[in-house]
Order: sequence, then structure tokens, then C-alpha cells
Amino acid sequence: MPETGGTDDPGTQHLPPELNTNVPQSARVYDYWLGGKDHFPADRALGEAIAGQLPTIRTQVRGQRAFLGRAVRYLARDAGVRQYLDVGTGIPSAGNVHDVAQELAPESRVLYVDNDPIVLAHARALMPGTPEGRVAFIQADLRQPEAILGDPAVAGTLDLAQTTPGFAPEAMAGLAAVSDQGGIPNVPRSLADTEPFFAGLELVEPGLGPGSAGGSAP
Repeated sequence: MPETGGTDDPGTQHLPPELNTNVPQSARVYDYWLGGKDHFPADRALGEAIAGQLPTIRTQVRGQRAFLGRAVRYLARDAGVRQYLDVGTGIPSAGNVHDVAQELAPESRVLYVDNDPIVLAHARALMPGTPEGRVAFIQADLRQPEAILGDPAVAGTLDLAQTTPGFAPEAMAGLAAVSDQGGIPNVPRSLADTEPFFAGLELVEPGLGPGSAGGSAP
């Protein structure tokens, strides 16, 4: 996907509404912060507006990406996990879940989920798995878990019988306001809001905290 697309790019004029590159999209904004190439003027404009409210946003998203690698590495190497459901995949970048998991355990299975058709198009083209494992993709939304779990790709990829401090309030409020204006709602959550998602799980040290606070990779 060219970085130079935009309102006057004739190649964008006949795209279906869900592929409208003149409207910012969260995965492409995230890609812009990561230093990727799959974003358009609208995405970059919103990315800069959010960065104006939260100057550390690039550090935070890169910290999140680094944490993803550390978490999957721990699960594959130390915890023996061999299957992963990645909801909100984002545009493929270095160190995807299956890259990390299958490097350590080639038989690992990964199902990617995203609601952006551009993400899924990139994923299918750029994210092949190992012959011993499996990598699959579905287009779905986190807000519709029934649609995700009911997709045939889930049963074909995963065995569901095997499943097992917050940001500065003022900065996050500014981020949410700018995101809403750009058409991408953002719901900041405090530590107390986030902890219930992990109820019943044994957390690995250092426990739950901002992604940008993570240490170096093990």
C-alpha cells in the first residue's frame, strides 16, 4: 500500500467504503507511529494530532509491540503454549505473533482477527506460517465475540478445549478527545478498569502495567 495515497490519488477513488483511505483508520495510524509505510495523509494527520496531546505515543506503541514479543516468547518457550488468538492484529510488522511463536515452536497455531479489510489483505500476503503449524485470518470485530468464536476458521485453527499503573488522566483525556474528532473512538482505562480482564489468571512479573514501562526483552 503506497504511503503517498490521498484525496487526489486516482487509485483511491473507486475503493469500497470500508477501504476509504481518505478517512483515518486505527491500524494505519498505529502503523504510522511504528514507522511503517502503510498509511495515508488522513492517518498521518490524526497521528500527529494525537501526538500533540500525548507526545510519548510513539514510545508507547513501540513499547506495546516489544511487550507483545516478550509475552509470546514467554508463552511459547516457558509456558508451553502452542495456540494463540490475536484480536486486533494491525498491519503486519516485524515480530508478529506467529513469527515469535513458530520460531520457538514450529507447530504453533495462530488465528489473527481484525476488522479492517486492508489489514487482512496485508496479513494474507505477508504472514505465511510454518508447514508444521498453522496461521489463519478472519475479519471480525472485538465487540462481536460471538462472531469471532463462531467463525469456522476458529475451529479449523484452534482447539478451544485448551484455553486457559495507568496513563496520566489529562493526557489520556486529550488523546480520547482528538481520537473522537478523527472518527476513531478511544476509551482509556485505568488500572482498576483493566484488572478484571485478568481475573483468575496468574500474572507473570512485573504484573499489569503500561506497555511503555516494560523492561528489556528476555
